[in-house]
Amino acid sequence: MSPLNLDPWTATLFLSGVLVFSTLVMYLIYITLSRKTSQTSSEYSEPYIGGESASAIKSVDVSVRNLFWGVVRGAGRRLYTFLRDQMHNGVLNDWGVYMVSYIGLLTLIALIYFMR
Repeated sequence: MSPLNLDPWTATLFLSGVLVFSTLVMYLIYITLSRKTSQTSSEYSEPYIGGESASAIKSVDVSVRNLFWGVVRGAGRRLYTFLRDQMHNGVLNDWGVYMVSYIGLLTLIALIYFMR
């Protein structure tokens, strides 16, 4: 009996068996290779810090973006609370209308500016 003349049930069972067998073989290969490469050097236990070793960094510095966000969050807390509580109603279409209106306003300002 050649594989081309198999009935559908036998072909399905045969192909399922081949897939299970090949998956099992690939899993065994993965297991054997992962045991060899796991924790072979001390590099894996050290944190990755932009290609530098952990001892190269003496102190932790705060980035300018984080400082800016702290100032904005502290100074704009009342504005954010107002926008969140009074103006936000949870409808996504309102956000789209606001954005289209804002872009339209910016376009109108740009047209007036460049048409002078």
